[in-house]
Amino acid sequence: MRNQFESQALTNVDREKAHDRAKETLADRIDISNFADIYPPEKIKVDSEKVRQLKEKFHSRETPEETRMKKTADILEAIVFKQGELSQWFGEDAVTFGASDFDDIMNGIDMLVRFHLPERSGFEDLALGVDVTFTSDTTNKFGEILGQIDDGKLAHMDYCPSDGVSKKGFKGNLPKVIIGVEKRTVDELQELWMGREQRALEKHRIQIMILKEIELQLETFSLYAISKGREDLADIYDSLLRIIKKILAEKSELYKKVASDLDTDTVFFSITSYMR
Repeated sequence: MRNQFESQALTNVDREKAHDRAKETLADRIDISNFADIYPPEKIKVDSEKVRQLKEKFHSRETPEETRMKKTADILEAIVFKQGELSQWFGEDAVTFGASDFDDIMNGIDMLVRFHLPERSGFEDLALGVDVTFTSDTTNKFGEILGQIDDGKLAHMDYCPSDGVSKKGFKGNLPKVIIGVEKRTVDELQELWMGREQRALEKHRIQIMILKEIELQLETFSLYAISKGREDLADIYDSLLRIIKKILAEKSELYKKVASDLDTDTVFFSITSYMR
């Protein structure tokens, strides 16, 4: 039997290997240099330098614990980014994009999820901006979203790819949601991901957790927008809410199997309780 020191050492080795794979995965983020055809070179240069300086600043101030937390966050983000589309966690019609470092740092968006539906609604772009977390303290994040509704405008991305319908570049009034699970769930996902256990990932309860978190947020933000007299914003939330409800209905069998386990995850419980 391995002693505690050996077990911890192996765990750290596994985490480093997973983080290396996460960095490779996140290297597929949107590259702002590919927007030189629509933005002046000076803007891209300034934005790139801003990202470099902020990354350097964050890194220089990081404590060892913050570094460990950042690695866990990277692993979770990479898994959701890849498996969200590969395992159809967001439904079979969803496409995921890793947001540029600029939109991640400046606009708080880790990824973009687009829904390419056969029957397009009247909205030009059915998409969600997603912020991924594994901590239960989401009060400030939600406060920012509510503040945006108060101001009459939703989140935005400076570097948004075209989907053939909407234009490449700036994307305004983008509904943003926070999704997350606790570290214990991240560890479980990491083990499956590193073990290439694709079938287990396709049936993992995280997809129901994510969809329920999104559903409750869209419902809540829609009602909040109405209370502020912003029916136009509520309509955007409602359009996406219909899609999420449809996806949950398609995953009803899995939902029944995992429903009793959802609230045992502290981050899921925190997000959904805040919405309720």
